[in-house]
Amino acid sequence: MTKHEVLSIALKVLGVYVILEALQTIQYFFVYVAQMLQTPAPAGEIIGSALTIAIPFLVMVTMGAVLVKRSAPLSERMLGASPAASVESAGVSAGDIQAIAFSVVGLAIFATAIPKICPLGMTFYYMSRSDMGFDSLYRAAEIRRVWETILS
Repeated sequence: MTKHEVLSIALKVLGVYVILEALQTIQYFFVYVAQMLQTPAPAGEIIGSALTIAIPFLVMVTMGAVLVKRSAPLSERMLGASPAASVESAGVSAGDIQAIAFSVVGLAIFATAIPKICPLGMTFYYMSRSDMGFDSLYRAAEIRRVWETILS
């Protein structure tokens, strides 16, 4: 088994993990639907909330599917050209295993951060468009008073 095959297997396992993590984001959709049935909201809020739920799910499922389906080309791209020697004959060094492990961990961190980043971006977008946006926050009398106290 070569280093590329080891990384390929690790990427496939990570892809399955990412897809399973994506399925957990579906629970928010059901909570959202139940909430909308109880309290109707404006159309803009419904669309924004639906996008906040759908974008992370679609990105994670796509990323998981790409990791599973394209793991061999990705491993060649991450490690360079594929040598013909196997792990048993060539001996995988600790540095090789460490590089593979950190590559997979980095992708896992990125994939699990997607559901947290998308709602944050939508929140900033709607705050910037609303009357209670960032400008109102900086104009608040209490914050100004505290800031002036700190500066003096």
